Amino acid sequence: EPEEDIEEEVEVPIIGNYEALAALEKIIMYVEQKAEKIQFQKDQIRAIKKLRKAIEREEFCSKQQVTLDSFVGMDLTGEKNE
Repeated sequence: EPEEDIEEEVEVPIIGNYEALAALEKIIMYVEQKAEKIQFQKDQIRAIKKLRKAIEREEFCSKQQVTLDSFVGMDLTGEKNE
């Protein structure tokens, strides 16, 4: 078979909320530092900040769910239910 027909599956790494937030923070800092040299539209910057808020919300909700799941998994004495 020719090599063109063989498609290799490339495993895409899973990016967590913290990694995504760190990347967005860098982008926001970059935009703020380069504001004089590079013209960014206000709606572009707003979109990046809106995305950051959405990821922050996702992170907050996931922490709440883990806490709730942990609580539900305990009996009144603090022992884990099995």
